[in-house]
Amino acid sequence: TVGGLFEKYLDWCQRHRGPRTYDGYVGHLQGCCDHLKIARTLPALALRPFHVVEWLDAHPKWGPTYRRHATAAVQRAYNWAEE
Repeated sequence: TVGGLFEKYLDWCQRHRGPRTYDGYVGHLQGCCDHLKIARTLPALALRPFHVVEWLDAHPKWGPTYRRHATAAVQRAYNWAEE
C-alpha cells in the first residue's frame, strides 16, 4: 500500500539519513497519507499523479518551493522502492 511503502521508506531514512531530512520526509509523507485517507488500502502502484496534485492543491498557501519538496518526498519514496 501507499502507506506501507511510506512507512518502510521512513524507517530506512531514520537509519540512513540525518534527523532533519527524516523529519522533513515524515511531515510531507504523513500529510500526503492524511489527505488521501485511503493510503492504508490503496495499492502502492495505484497512486497516480492526480492524487499528488489534489493533495498539493488542498494547500493553496504552499509556495512553489515547498510544493516541490512535498512532491520530491513522494517521488523519493517511490524511487527508493524501485531500487
